[in-house]
Amino acid sequence: MNKVMKETLEEIFPIKLKGIDERIKRRHPQYSIDPSQKLDTIVTDASTDIKLICKKHDDFKFTSKWRYLRSDANGNTGHCTVCLVEQGLSNKKVKKYVDEDMQKNSEHPAKIIDERYRDFSIINTKDRILLECLKCGNHHKVSLNNFFFPGSHQCKKCTKIEREINGHPNLKLTVEDVNKELKPFKFELQDTNQRFYKDKNIIKCPKGHLFELGYSSLREKITKMQSSPFKLEDICTKCRDEALYNKNREMIEAKGFVMQESFEEYKGVRAEYTFVCKENSTHTRKCTFNSFSKTKECDRCKDIQRMENGFVEFIKVVEERGGQVKEGNTYKTKTDKISCLCKEGHHFKISHEKLDAKQWCPICVTGFEERLCRLIFEHIFKAEFKKVHPDFMPSPDSDKNLELDGYNEELAIAFEYNGEYWHSSEKAKQRDALKIEQTKAQGIKLIVVKQFKNHKLKELLHHISNLCKKQGIKIPPYSEKIDISCAYEGAANQIVLERLLKKKEAKLVAKDANKYHGLNKKLSIKCKKATHPIFEMTPRNMIYKGGWCKECLSDSRKISHLKSIKKGFEKFLEDNKDINLITQALDPLYEPSYKYLWKCREGHEQRESYIKIKTLHDKHKELWCPDCRKVVKKLKDITPLIKKVEQLYSLTHNIEGSDVENNSYGFTCKNKHRLELSSNKIYSLVRENKKESRVCNSCNKEDKLDEMRSIVSSLYKNGSLLDSDYTNSNRVYKFSCGVKGHKPFFQNMHKLRTRGRTSGCSECVPKRNVKRSQADKIAFAQSQNDLHSKVKGEVSLLSIKRDTGSTYPDVWSCSNRDHKPFVLSIDNMKRRNQWCPYCTNRVVKKIPVEGIDYELGSK
Repeated sequence: MNKVMKETLEEIFPIKLKGIDERIKRRHPQYSIDPSQKLDTIVTDASTDIKLICKKHDDFKFTSKWRYLRSDANGNTGHCTVCLVEQGLSNKKVKKYVDEDMQKNSEHPAKIIDERYRDFSIINTKDRILLECLKCGNHHKVSLNNFFFPGSHQCKKCTKIEREINGHPNLKLTVEDVNKELKPFKFELQDTNQRFYKDKNIIKCPKGHLFELGYSSLREKITKMQSSPFKLEDICTKCRDEALYNKNREMIEAKGFVMQESFEEYKGVRAEYTFVCKENSTHTRKCTFNSFSKTKECDRCKDIQRMENGFVEFIKVVEERGGQVKEGNTYKTKTDKISCLCKEGHHFKISHEKLDAKQWCPICVTGFEERLCRLIFEHIFKAEFKKVHPDFMPSPDSDKNLELDGYNEELAIAFEYNGEYWHSSEKAKQRDALKIEQTKAQGIKLIVVKQFKNHKLKELLHHISNLCKKQGIKIPPYSEKIDISCAYEGAANQIVLERLLKKKEAKLVAKDANKYHGLNKKLSIKCKKATHPIFEMTPRNMIYKGGWCKECLSDSRKISHLKSIKKGFEKFLEDNKDINLITQALDPLYEPSYKYLWKCREGHEQRESYIKIKTLHDKHKELWCPDCRKVVKKLKDITPLIKKVEQLYSLTHNIEGSDVENNSYGFTCKNKHRLELSSNKIYSLVRENKKESRVCNSCNKEDKLDEMRSIVSSLYKNGSLLDSDYTNSNRVYKFSCGVKGHKPFFQNMHKLRTRGRTSGCSECVPKRNVKRSQADKIAFAQSQNDLHSKVKGEVSLLSIKRDTGSTYPDVWSCSNRDHKPFVLSIDNMKRRNQWCPYCTNRVVKKIPVEGIDYELGSK
């Protein structure tokens, strides 16, 4: 066994089924190969299905694979299902164990007697199986799901016996009690039996109908009647049938029929009934209501009308071709042959189907081919060939002589055209043979031409010429060009064409070649409208296909199309009151592409054609206006952002103050100020997401004014802002320092905040940089010179002599003439006590000045 366990799959396979059987028995002694399988069968791999039986469980059959069975480990795959159930590895229901559980059931013990299952068969929990009640012996069917579900199943016989013994709640009721409940609804219980738990009770409805209904269903319907309005047909089956009968009878009468059966003969919707046509009582139909509901009208009346219309159409076509229909004809279908007379008086029969296929009198057709043969003979021999009845050709059947289709006495040549219609009978064949004998006896050469179809003229010329040569007739030279128009004279299609041209007031163009030469030769035609060009068309297209001048057909279709547009235009305006037409074309019928001026309910104007507006309305309904759609789309996109702005910045959206078209949305701040924001501003506010920040400009202006008031009040005890309007921080505003006698001063907010009082009231701040005269400057500089220099002498001012401020740098020369000039302001002399750098021994940077060599007097 250990050796087998160590075998790999590559070493085992391929192997015969017999070898697999031996290996399975070593591992699972209770398993064996199903006898239905041959042991010589080759197994290629471990995944091949193998049919097995379990001897332990009454040869239970199952299918497995070697890869499931090669291991001794317990598993729920590839093993006997019953074995797995015993091991607790499967939830399948085995008949033997289920039967034991049923017999132990305390509520309703039973045992399985269903012959479909053996002891170890697997039972589907949804299948109904045959049981025997161990209490009463009753046989009944039930599924395992219902049997083991608490309170869902009981033996009916046991239940009935229990009710008989213990009584039923409904047994306490009397007929009077039930009728008392039914009296408000005019129903009455007719059954005197007080056992209301039984299946059916007889009840009488207000209309006197008797019907059966179980008490539980009756109780349910009584409860429903007490809570809501009801209809008799909802309760009484007879009333329901009567309502359905009346509904179907109305449907039948609406379709032009009468129902023979009364309500007393009504047997339900699935029964067949007899329906009689109102127009003709002989037209009846027997079927169910469902089948009759698919009928729109009486089929037989429809057939009669179709036959009448078809016969009228047939007569019309025949008369158009110059013929007439004989009396006594019966028309049923298009294939029935009708007796007719052509223009030439020929009798023939033809069906409507053949008439539509462009066929006509067979005699007239033959006559055309005969005339064509005569033209060819006369063209070849340049002599006349007349139709004659010569005396040397007496008829055996009558007093008349036989006929030759064409004969020239001088040439002693005759021809006979044998059409299929006239020369197919035996008598006709005998007559033709007699003609040949009699002409031969007279020395006349008879040329017999058989019926031809769809041959070209050139081919016919050669064919007749060859027939003459076979008779030994010498053929003179002839031209292959021949005018055959006279052969068509009197043809039915030519007559129809002439009538058609006359009806349409058209005419053939006068040309030699422009003559009727059959249905397939094109003709040049001029219609009645002078502006339309000449067109070419075959008679076949004009007569049978409705062809005509393209311009005329185009005008006709255009007018018809424009009329339909006009009709739709008027209906469109009538149906859609929300669309206002402001301007109209001079003639809307001929202006389908004219762009009208339209106005929507919001006042938007659009200049578009009717077709365009109709298309927009069909697609977008009430939002047909493009401007309205844009507004709706904008609102749809911006509404979530507006709500977010309201939450972030304590604003309230003002719908009335919004102008979506101009990209302006109205808001109200918490201080009741109104402001307008654009969509871009709303987007930026949501993006910034700054809670409690100021968005309202009015609030911001008030804050700025309050800030300026606080600044000026902090600088001056009684200071105040005299301006009440804020523009921006760079603007100069009017302030007051509050000191009596001081004038108001003007300053911007930034300087007032940064520089303080020095930028404020000039009268409250000591004067700085006061302009000094040249004499004052020199006098002060002299005092400095006397203070810092040992050399006494005059000080000179070398800069331009002008009155400047004390901070203005001037060029000086001290009393010591050995020292160079220097630059210094009076302010630095006074405040910093500075003077000539040489006199005070200060090191300074030399700065060259054009024209003067001097030193800088300050650091």
